[in-house]
Amino acid sequence: MKIHDGFLGEIEITEAEIFDFEDGLLGFPGCRKFAIFALTDYPPFVGMQSLDDPAVGFVLVDPRFFVKEYKPDIAHTQLQKLDIQSAEEAQIYSIVVLDSDVKKITANLFGPILVNARKKIAGQCVLTNDQDKYLLKYPLYQTNTPKVG
Repeated sequence: MKIHDGFLGEIEITEAEIFDFEDGLLGFPGCRKFAIFALTDYPPFVGMQSLDDPAVGFVLVDPRFFVKEYKPDIAHTQLQKLDIQSAEEAQIYSIVVLDSDVKKITANLFGPILVNARKKIAGQCVLTNDQDKYLLKYPLYQTNTPKVG
């Protein structure tokens, strides 16, 4: 299936890359179906494009690539909703906010995206127990940042 991504233009995705977000995303309640796909030219980043609204798309990253000790305390009810037993069982992503100045690129560690690849469902959770631990705008560029791309 071909979709249009605002950043990449027309791209080919497979059924395996399509996920249902039952509750939508914060700020985008009408967007419930997304494609999550590798950005092969920009590892470790991945794309997430709404299939409901072509104007809605995001860049994601596994936050553990930049924050090795990232272990969010996700509420049991949020895990249950996605039929996940533990956070370790899910794929975890953070939404990246891009900027032309690489030093201003951030990731949202406070509102991770959880993906249950087995069930083809996903959702965004807001961390209630880690309010002081993980930043909403975590700067990805730091002196110890791994090389990407």
